[in-house]
Amino acid sequence: MKKRFIPVLAMLSLGILGAEVKPVISIDFEDGFDAKTPNGKIPAKTDGNPRLVPGKFGKALESGPGTGYLEYPHRNLINGKSGSVEMWIKRVGWKPDDNEFHVFFETLDGKGWLVFYKFSAGSKMFMLSGFNRSGQFTFGPYATGYNHRDRFAGHKSPQEWGDDWAHFVGVWSEEGNTVYLNGVPGKLHPSKEFHNPAEIDVGSTIRIGDHPWPVVQRKSASLIDNVKLYDRALTENEVRGLYFKSIYPSGIPLDPKLMRLSFSGDLEKKQIDVDIHTGGAELSPGSVTVKAAIVPEKAVPSAWQNFRCVSPVDIQGVLPLPSKPGKYEIAVQIRDRSGKAEFRSPLVIPDFSWYGSKLGLERKVLEPWTPLEVRGNTILCWGREYRFGNSVLPEQIITRGKAVLARPVQVKAAINGIPVQWTRQKVRTVSADSVGAKLEGEMTGIAGKQEVKLKTEVEIEYDGFALIRLSSDKPEQFTSFSLNIPVRKENALYHHRYSTLRQGCAGNVPPGTGTVDQSAFLPFAWVGDNDRGLFWCCESQQFWPDGNAPDAYAEVRDADSVSMRFRLLREGQKFSPDWKYEFALQATPVKPLPKNWRKTRIISWERNDMRTWPGITAAYFNWGANNVASTFGYPESSDPAAVKEQVRATRAKGIKLLPYLNLSCQPTVCPEWAFFGKKWRMGYLDHDPVDIDRRHAYAAVSVGDKDYSDFVIWKLDKYMRELDLDGQYHDNTFPYQSALPNTGLGFVRDGKRYPSFNIFATRKLLQRNRAMLQAYRKDAFTLAHMSSKIWIPILAYEDAICDGEHFRGRIKDCYPELLPMDMFRAEYMGRQWGLIPVMMSELSPAEAKKTEPTRGLVTLLLLHDTKLWAKNALNNRDVVVNAQKALDKFGYVDAEFIGYFDETPPAATDHKDVYVSAYRKEDKSVLLIVGNVSRQAADVEIRIDFKRLGITPLKLMDWPSGQELRHQDGKFRLRVDGQGYRLIRIEHFNAPETNLWG
Repeated sequence: MKKRFIPVLAMLSLGILGAEVKPVISIDFEDGFDAKTPNGKIPAKTDGNPRLVPGKFGKALESGPGTGYLEYPHRNLINGKSGSVEMWIKRVGWKPDDNEFHVFFETLDGKGWLVFYKFSAGSKMFMLSGFNRSGQFTFGPYATGYNHRDRFAGHKSPQEWGDDWAHFVGVWSEEGNTVYLNGVPGKLHPSKEFHNPAEIDVGSTIRIGDHPWPVVQRKSASLIDNVKLYDRALTENEVRGLYFKSIYPSGIPLDPKLMRLSFSGDLEKKQIDVDIHTGGAELSPGSVTVKAAIVPEKAVPSAWQNFRCVSPVDIQGVLPLPSKPGKYEIAVQIRDRSGKAEFRSPLVIPDFSWYGSKLGLERKVLEPWTPLEVRGNTILCWGREYRFGNSVLPEQIITRGKAVLARPVQVKAAINGIPVQWTRQKVRTVSADSVGAKLEGEMTGIAGKQEVKLKTEVEIEYDGFALIRLSSDKPEQFTSFSLNIPVRKENALYHHRYSTLRQGCAGNVPPGTGTVDQSAFLPFAWVGDNDRGLFWCCESQQFWPDGNAPDAYAEVRDADSVSMRFRLLREGQKFSPDWKYEFALQATPVKPLPKNWRKTRIISWERNDMRTWPGITAAYFNWGANNVASTFGYPESSDPAAVKEQVRATRAKGIKLLPYLNLSCQPTVCPEWAFFGKKWRMGYLDHDPVDIDRRHAYAAVSVGDKDYSDFVIWKLDKYMRELDLDGQYHDNTFPYQSALPNTGLGFVRDGKRYPSFNIFATRKLLQRNRAMLQAYRKDAFTLAHMSSKIWIPILAYEDAICDGEHFRGRIKDCYPELLPMDMFRAEYMGRQWGLIPVMMSELSPAEAKKTEPTRGLVTLLLLHDTKLWAKNALNNRDVVVNAQKALDKFGYVDAEFIGYFDETPPAATDHKDVYVSAYRKEDKSVLLIVGNVSRQAADVEIRIDFKRLGITPLKLMDWPSGQELRHQDGKFRLRVDGQGYRLIRIEHFNAPETNLWG
């Protein structure tokens, strides 16, 4: 039987002294400003007039805008890969929550950036590292506990930053960044948000002091003493040891407060392995006695287990794993000739009944999809066909009734510069049922006199997700290799692709011929039109040697197509012998929009003033609302009875409550984290605290780990049933990336570890969650937040998507100026995806008080048939509610939507910023939406295309007032406010049926 080893970390207190830690640069200020290194001194360069004053250990640097700073050439003694900065700091004339920057350490030149500083808002200290100075930074946070201006003001900090001297250490590494205050880390794990494509270039110069940065001017200062720089990331134990050495100069005592207890659990052996580090107090292995036991809280131990000293500071032993879940303690007794210590460490044993669960793994077709069909080498799923013919890759893909490929998917390759001529292809279906099909293929080609073979494996599921693997028996022989997916030009109007920028990349495919857009390796790209498209994704550039090239991905336009071109290999590069390139294709839309989807109305339930809005069908239930969760994002209620009653009362009003969840993250305070956290964590941590102890965080987890998938689906099922919930709200519904080996992600190339995305595992988890929900209740509803990135293979298993949070802090007072019409069409509609589209309002409180900004957003949404989550539009309730009432009064829910972007639009105007979309009902009555996306009011001529609408107009009227409007053959003039809209209702003339008598 395979051994299941589960690493666990539980903190009593932190600290251990190992070998002596030696800095590469030291600045103690005893002999002036110069720094010391193992090879001699480094002269300081003064900026301003810094001065020496009495310090913590002798002399210290007084630094600030009124004095000055110190600069040093670091002589390559520090590096961007990993390192640490240590210093003692005393504040002079400022508090940690003052809105000021205090920069204590910074690299001044080089492309990369290292900064240790106090942020201007709140009281967080950060260790920042970045590959460049313009974005994608990794932050190691420490919230000092002051944060009086934020919503977590009352939460306990691991260590308060008092008015006296404080010991700080900032650590940066490939695993992540950490900040320590008085030996205690700000978070229990390093924070790693982004991957650096190469080692950070730290230049040649560093600055030490209390620099304000130019953002916020100030007059306050700080005292700084005993600055030390290290050329590696110090461990938690080493940092604690440095602090202990400073405060116990005569020797470290045997004190439980200085000790660290860690344990790891083995479910198969039913045991817990315990390690105890003394914090540096040295024991006598020959005379020490150590014993431990696991007991219920406050119980007296009766069955002790003897532990042994494996070094003067390290103790190890094994304890039996309790058979029942609950709260326990690990009781420890240490007796030595130098003294004795007794302590207890809390231990929570969670419910492990989920272990090995198969919930949600049944092989079946989920609703609303239809069973997959195989007809020869054509695979049919809901709304789409994948035709292979005699090709190993799709020769045609049909979606929503249109063939989107201009030509078959192509492989272009060369050997020693000679193009490969593919002479023979064969493909066969290996297996197939209603859920999925597997195909295998082989291409044979000739380059000069050399024969080459390429094999394909294709797996297609009922949702249209096609996973494709390419391999070769001799991949090293290729000298260039690219994959081309040519999309017909009429279907390649827009693109939406991954971008490291928060705003993403969406809009018109740029004009021109040849290469019109390009990027280094990216994990997804979509090309399509207003109703359909083709999505491509790839988890890693492991088998993509040219992935770092700026044009590794390109969109290439020719006379009849726009090709997504992926150049995997160019001259001078080689595939590895184990080369196997894996990617996926999925035609969109992935499923039909649900019937009556326009009835979806979403609010935030904690806002009482929103509960009376008309027609509300779903409400977001924040984690802190009415005890819906015991802690941030954890599927367990602190008061199940109260929540269940709230669900019952709300359901009686026709409203579904959706609790806040994130299937890809868990709070590190949850009981399972102690057992699985080290195995599950991916590196990313949400910096906001989620519990009374700020060391905890909301952490991204490895969703590909079977134990995690089994646990979270079992836990969610139990949560849903216990509270009788109606659905779920999913935050951050996208795949995370990581290079941590424990995740099974990442790869090594040229000695450097690179990350990969967990796209396929995240899709499987969402699919499994959907299966669980449909078994629970057929009408369960899910809303996914995914701002700026449509990962359609994952989002396919949601009902609605919520976009727009990435505009927070960027939007001023005019949405149409920040969100162009082509970008909206490419990303924010639902018709080309098969998902209910919902848009957040992210107007600032000041702008939300004005009518025009909210009305401008409503206008955009009306023109594109998109829903609004008006969580930040409360000051303009009437703007939002009146628009919805007018639509409902017309009866638009089941109407056909005809966009201004239609091949033949419903109407035209003589103003470039005024557009017209329409709803047409079965009775042929029509509602026109005339939207002005400019700031200025416009007096425009409207020209209605009655033929396109298929109606004979009886009368036109302003809606919902009912005031009749005059027109001449569909032409009339209309005034539309800036960032505003007008609704025009057209009644159809129903001629009476004629008979023989007239």
